[in-house]
Amino acid sequence: MISQPFQLQSLLLDLLSPVRPIDLALLRSLDQRDWSSLLEMTRQHRVGALLHWQAKRRKLPLPVAVLEQLARVAKQQAMRSLVLQRQLMLISRMLRQAGIPFAALKGSYLALLAYTEPQLRPLRDIDILVPRAQALRAYEILLDNGLTRHPAYQGDPATALETVKHLPALRTASGRISVELHARLFEPELLKDGQPDPADTDQFWDRCIAVPVAGDTITFESPTDLLLHLIVHAVLDHKFNNGPLLLSDLAFLMASQPIDWPLFWTLANEGDYTRGCILALKLVERYWGEQPIAWPPGEEQACATASAQWPVAAALMLQDVSNRRFFNFAGQMSAAPTGAQLAKLAWHKIFPPRSAIATEYSKRESAGLLWGWHMARWWRLATRTLPGYLRAARASSKSGELKQMQNLHAWLGEGR
Repeated sequence: MISQPFQLQSLLLDLLSPVRPIDLALLRSLDQRDWSSLLEMTRQHRVGALLHWQAKRRKLPLPVAVLEQLARVAKQQAMRSLVLQRQLMLISRMLRQAGIPFAALKGSYLALLAYTEPQLRPLRDIDILVPRAQALRAYEILLDNGLTRHPAYQGDPATALETVKHLPALRTASGRISVELHARLFEPELLKDGQPDPADTDQFWDRCIAVPVAGDTITFESPTDLLLHLIVHAVLDHKFNNGPLLLSDLAFLMASQPIDWPLFWTLANEGDYTRGCILALKLVERYWGEQPIAWPPGEEQACATASAQWPVAAALMLQDVSNRRFFNFAGQMSAAPTGAQLAKLAWHKIFPPRSAIATEYSKRESAGLLWGWHMARWWRLATRTLPGYLRAARASSKSGELKQMQNLHAWLGEGR
């Protein structure tokens, strides 16, 4: 059995790569418990179909039982991709008939237009962007056409529109697919003071592309905007903890469409995202080989020092998903430069502002109801969130993940 979790994580990243050498002796030494752990990582991070595809292409000596399980996952993802494609087309027709501009985001483009096989890029949900001024109307149109409020997300849409990037999630009539209606590309805290969200600019919408899909036409964000969106979401927002699909996403996107590199680096510089972009693209080259990247002038030092962050980013990519809340909060705490800001962050965790309560629970903000929502939040913090944080903190003290994440955060912050 492999004693070090990162050794197994590193092996999985190599197995998902088309170019990395495979330690065959290590691969053959895996016992049943190792394979169970590795398969659990593929399940959590939705890379089972991709691993099956790479195993066939590279003729990797995986156990027959493992290949059979991965083949079942790939078949399930292929069936789900057809359902998602049909639902995306239905939503696009609803919005088009209502005269509301829209763009399908991230995974929809990747699965349908970038990856060689759609099941290689599974989607958790469908993300649709509309202009902020028309977001509430679009939300009501989707509800009027058969979508329903997701029972787990009952916050007030109008408050969400002012505070976060998407409105409370909806579900399709079958209940099998979630739909997120976005009014922003990025969370507001990722924007510099005075910097508009890309979705608030005419230039972003002018760059969007209309693409024929299965006899219909669907609008997507441009490949250049999508490249930046994927990196900001994964690196700056999630600190790599949303998994290794980022690497294949970027590789397949750059292989399928030309990128306007001067525009890309201009947009990255405007948001202080340059270091995050360099690190993500360097990681793609490490695991997917040489890429058609035009590196930014004047960033030679960042390009050189990015290599020291590879092991950290790789480890964070495959961390247990149950620890994500802890690491996100720990990242926010480490980013607070003063004790007063740390205290403010902790206070807002316990006593969030009314707008946060309305975003999460309800628009009704009378004193009695507000305290009721606070009680519900405190109960969740005490019974679910805090125990999870404690488990994650103990695990991170052994693995060093928290310190790695803090070091990465500091390196990224040097360019912000």
